[in-house]
Amino acid sequence: MAEEELELREIFLITRKRAKMIVSITLLSIIMSGIFSYFIATPVYKASTSLIVSRTQSSALNNSQIQVQDIQTSRMLAATYSEFVKSRRVLQPVIERLSNFGQGGYWISPEFCSQ
Repeated sequence: MAEEELELREIFLITRKRAKMIVSITLLSIIMSGIFSYFIATPVYKASTSLIVSRTQSSALNNSQIQVQDIQTSRMLAATYSEFVKSRRVLQPVIERLSNFGQGGYWISPEFCSQ
């Protein structure tokens, strides 16, 4: 069994020789995937929710010492509130008010506001 070695120059020449075929297969694949995603594939929708669970005031008052866990919980709660403020449900009424405020009826996307 004889092993065959290809030099870098030979690989480049083979690739150059088949460039039209490589480009045409690539373009055909792009066009076919575009047609599939636009006409055939059904959109996938995503929903999410957040639930905030906190301790009652009576249990917090019984334990007068601040614990590390309480501090971490507060930090995570602040991050969650930040996400709530950036959500479409909160931003949409604000956007509607702002668009009615300006003369030209400016439209601001929620994605722009959440940046």
